[in-house]
Amino acid sequence: MRSALSPLVIEKQGGRAFARRLGLDKTLGWKVFQLAFSVDDEDAVKHIPGPRAWGKIIAALEQNGTSASTMVDLRTAIDALEAILLSSKLKRGAIADIFLNGTVSSTSGRRLLRIRKEASQTTSSILGVRIAARVGCFLVAPSKAPHKVDVAVMALIQGPEFLSSRAPVRLYVPMTSWTESRASIADVRAGDGAKQHALYPLILDLSSPNISQDELQRGPLNNRKSVDFLGARPDRTEPLYLSFSEIQRETGSMYRESDDSWATLALPIELPIGLVVFDVCVHREIPIDNRIDAGIIDSRIPRRDGDQLIVDQRIRTEEQIVEINSLDLPAPIASHSATYHELVRRGAAELGTTIADYRFHRFAISYPPIKALLMARWKLPEPPSQ
Repeated sequence: MRSALSPLVIEKQGGRAFARRLGLDKTLGWKVFQLAFSVDDEDAVKHIPGPRAWGKIIAALEQNGTSASTMVDLRTAIDALEAILLSSKLKRGAIADIFLNGTVSSTSGRRLLRIRKEASQTTSSILGVRIAARVGCFLVAPSKAPHKVDVAVMALIQGPEFLSSRAPVRLYVPMTSWTESRASIADVRAGDGAKQHALYPLILDLSSPNISQDELQRGPLNNRKSVDFLGARPDRTEPLYLSFSEIQRETGSMYRESDDSWATLALPIELPIGLVVFDVCVHREIPIDNRIDAGIIDSRIPRRDGDQLIVDQRIRTEEQIVEINSLDLPAPIASHSATYHELVRRGAAELGTTIADYRFHRFAISYPPIKALLMARWKLPEPPSQ
């Protein structure tokens, strides 16, 4: 459906524009538009039309010059879907539940997902802003200094948008490091390609074309600079996507020290997000005695110098961190996999490594609670004998 509709209507104009263009009634036009362009797969399948409606859609697309090959693909997909529904005697209204049941393994997991989704959508309406997806990646590699590690942090943010007019919102927070004994900000610099323009650490060539300071601005944060979102330009026909990269040298220890017994990486969730992918990539030369643990903790309690990262305020989820063999992204952001691969490749190169030097671990969650931290950590081993 997306392939068929994309040449006919600008996505930003929405379902009503599609309905007018094809001569469909507003209700049917809106349903088909949601099916094709929704960033939420569960929401999309709620709008699958019935057989008679499919006939109207096919006729309208053909009359508006949709290519023969696209129509063949669309008819094939529709026929296959209708055959499954007929043979299994499934009701269309049950497809969304079946989809959810297939992607979340347990009853409690599905219930938690529904609760998070409702909370996220409510918060989006209240705040007037949402993000379709965010990917955060940490590369941890040995430093030149003995027993120290360097860290590269990459972010790919897809589909930030305002639902109502409001003030700028903080979209990207600069990389910060701390030890268990005190919070600190160390020497962080922008990654390669992000240093020669006003919006660093944004990577311009791995972001939407022609990003302007009408869409993003630098905002002060702890004597450094965050990046604030002002809204996508009206002339953009596709959702905005943005890539960021930062590097920190000698940011922590590879082994246990007096004030460091855990290696901890955290990704803050400050806005409603449909999907978060949190990748932890640890160099194969870095020893890890135990498995990497991951979860979500409540970050609403302010941290001060001297505070430890609070790990007993964990928010219940059934998602687990898993080891993966590929950095390909899941739906609905799979189309950005090539961009993400290049972003991570550059980060690895800045650390003097390649992607093949790392073990990949991924924690992915839909509709994470805001004012929370996605946290991954592992217990540091004892230093080797001298």
